[in-house]
Amino acid sequence: MNKKWIAAALCAGALTGLWGCNSEPATTAYVQNVGEITGAGSIAVNDRFSGIVVSENVTEIQRDANRTISMLYVSEGQDVNQGDVLFAYDSEALELEVDKLELELERLQNQSSTLQTQITELTNEQKNASKDDQLSYTVEIQSKEAEKKETDYNIKVKQREITQTKNTLANAEVISPVSGRVVSVSEDGMDQYGNAQAYITIQQTGAFRVKGTINELNMGAVTVGAAMRIISRTDESQTWTGVVSLIDLENASQGSTSSPYLMYGDSASSEMSSSSRYPFYVELDNAEGLMLGQHVYLELDTGTSPTGQGLWLPEYYLCYDEPGEDGQ
Repeated sequence: MNKKWIAAALCAGALTGLWGCNSEPATTAYVQNVGEITGAGSIAVNDRFSGIVVSENVTEIQRDANRTISMLYVSEGQDVNQGDVLFAYDSEALELEVDKLELELERLQNQSSTLQTQITELTNEQKNASKDDQLSYTVEIQSKEAEKKETDYNIKVKQREITQTKNTLANAEVISPVSGRVVSVSEDGMDQYGNAQAYITIQQTGAFRVKGTINELNMGAVTVGAAMRIISRTDESQTWTGVVSLIDLENASQGSTSSPYLMYGDSASSEMSSSSRYPFYVELDNAEGLMLGQHVYLELDTGTSPTGQGLWLPEYYLCYDEPGEDGQ
C-alpha cells in the first residue's frame, strides 16, 4: 500500500471546484467531500479514523427494572473509586412491604398456634368419647392437622420472603465495584442508535487501549494484526503505535452515513443510507502521555505516512497539463 503524497494548502471550495484533468469547463466534475479525503469522514484515502482512549477493562452496572431509582450520584465523565455509591433505589416502598409481610407472618403464627391447641383438645376429648364418636373425632383431628401443616408451610414461605426483602432493602445503595471513569449513564437502557446498553458503564483505571469504529463501507481497511499509528488531535507531532487486537463484529450498532453516493429518492435518514458500525481496538506499544477518554486519530501504519504541516493528499489527486509547443 505504497502511496506518494503531496502537500497542498487547499480549501474546501478549491477541492470541490476541480474540473479533473480535462481543461474543458463542460467536462463532468466528480467531487469528494474534503472531510473524507482528509480522514475526518467515514472513508479516507489514508484510512484515518476517529478514536478514543479507553480502559482495557469495562464494567457494566445493570439496574433492577422492577425498582424505582431515588437518587443518581454520578454523571458521565466522572471519576469514581471502588466503593463509591453510584445510585440508590427507593427504599420507602420496601420498608412498607417488610411491615406488611411481618404482619402476615404474625397472623399465620397465631393461626398455627390456635390449630395446635384445637388438636390437643380434640385428642383429649377423643379419649373419653364413646365408640360411636371415635370416628368423627379422628376425621376432625386429621382435618386440623392438615390445615396446620399448610399453615406451617406458609409460615416458612413468608419468612423467606421477609429475608429476601430485607436483603434487598439493605442493598438499596449500589456501589462501584471498581475504580475508573463513568463513560455512560443510560436511563432507558438504550444508546443513541437503539441498541441495548447497561445503566452505568465504567472504564476501569489501568492499562489503556484505543477504540475506533469502522462501518460496512470501510471495514475492509482494518484487519486484526494490522499496525496502527495513533495521532494526537491537538498536536500531530505526538504519535503512538499499536496493533489491532480485536474487531468486534458481535456488537454492531446502527448509524446513518454521510456517503454522497445515495440513490435517487434516498435520504440521509432512510434505511438505504444506514450502515452498521463495528468497534475495533488497538493494543498500544506504549501508552505514556495518553489520558483516559482522550480523543485521537487512528490510521494504518504503512511506514510511508507523510510528515510536516499542511493538508496531505495522495499524488493521484493532482493532474498536470501536457507541455505545449512552447514548452509551458
